[in-house]
Amino acid sequence: MAALLFILDALLTLVVVAFLLRLLMPVVRADFRNPIGQAVLQFTNPLVMPLRKLLPPAGRLDIASVVALFAVQLAKSAVRKTGSKRMRYLW
Repeated sequence: MAALLFILDALLTLVVVAFLLRLLMPVVRADFRNPIGQAVLQFTNPLVMPLRKLLPPAGRLDIASVVALFAVQLAKSAVRKTGSKRMRYLW
């Protein structure tokens, strides 16, 4: 069970990094047409696009990406909390 929680935590960490890149790329005016930019967009679009219908961008800040990042970080926190509770009972 601990291994599964570790893998899930690692995957959620990668998702958080992808969303952080999505937020930082427009700030530094990075080109979204390069391979890294395309990969970040393709990876994060399934969660951002439905949110974008509800939350339009505000200037250079993409509110939908911020909300998606918050949701993923909340899920990651829940996984870690679940893992810490389970590990406490193993000791």
